[in-house]
Amino acid sequence: MPHTLELHEYGEGIGNAAAVLRNNAARAGLDAPVPSCPLWSVADLVIHQGVVHRWAAAIVEGREPRDAPSVTREAAASGDLLGWFDDGLVEVLNALGRAADDLDAWFYLADPPAPRLAWSRRMCHETTVHAIDAMTAIGRSCGSSAFMAWCQNACAWYVEQGRSQSLHATLLPQLASGEVLGGTGMSNPMKYFAAIESLARHDPTAVLALRQCTIR
Repeated sequence: MPHTLELHEYGEGIGNAAAVLRNNAARAGLDAPVPSCPLWSVADLVIHQGVVHRWAAAIVEGREPRDAPSVTREAAASGDLLGWFDDGLVEVLNALGRAADDLDAWFYLADPPAPRLAWSRRMCHETTVHAIDAMTAIGRSCGSSAFMAWCQNACAWYVEQGRSQSLHATLLPQLASGEVLGGTGMSNPMKYFAAIESLARHDPTAVLALRQCTIR
């Protein structure tokens, strides 16, 4: 099965998606319902992702994963659910970071890439999807707030897709955590990064003509 990112990029994606999930969960409130996950509250969503992170970490490290009900009870009794979520994120990132390139571990697909890469990709996908689920919880009571959250996340994605290592190290974590506000007025780059459509080449002559027509 082909993959499109390098291992370190999946690791960055997991961390950034987890920061977005955490930030969206805090904004929505842990008791808020999640429209894209019927019957779930934001707390249920956070617990689920934390359970999955710990489950994957155990598999990568060659340990027997704990049963989900006991981990769920641990989360509910923690007194700081988002802090508990953070601990699971650190656990899975450390497990993937320490794993050998030739890791021999179970994975659920018939034709996966190497297990270390396969689990990194899976955790990146899983965490990203649930970060968006947390965003829908914001939009349940205020569509404008959800749109602003999308703009913030889109801005972070632009930076992540860029080549500036300086912005990756400084601005990206701030955008992902909500420390710095960002936004976007264009959906085209999002479609391009997601391989939905290509970007047209810039034609300075056409842009100048358009501006002149607008001025007139």
